[in-house]
Amino acid sequence: MGSSSERDGHVSEQAQVNPLPYNEGATLSCSSEIFGIEGFNSFNFNGREIPITTDDIEVMLGLFLEENQRRERLMEEAEKRQKEDDKKARKEQLDKEREKKEQLEKNEEDKNGK
Repeated sequence: MGSSSERDGHVSEQAQVNPLPYNEGATLSCSSEIFGIEGFNSFNFNGREIPITTDDIEVMLGLFLEENQRRERLMEEAEKRQKEDDKKARKEQLDKEREKKEQLEKNEEDKNGK
């Protein structure tokens, strides 16, 4: 399984960031190298560490940005449709109230005319 400290979640060493300078296309340190413990690996797939390069990160960020912009457009379109629907509903309500008022006035005129 693992040592007692791994099981209870305590880590005796502080996480160390790779001191090497940033290099374009360089592979990032795996999480077990950064945190110094085995079993703590957010880049683990089927028990294998998957290296992620800066190019991979740029692609992922680009995809996230595109998705975020798409969602913003959808929200703006939905808000616009909602405003149009609200405006149409208000107009219909005013038209109904006007018709009702006109009908009441006509009924009053008919009553008074008899």
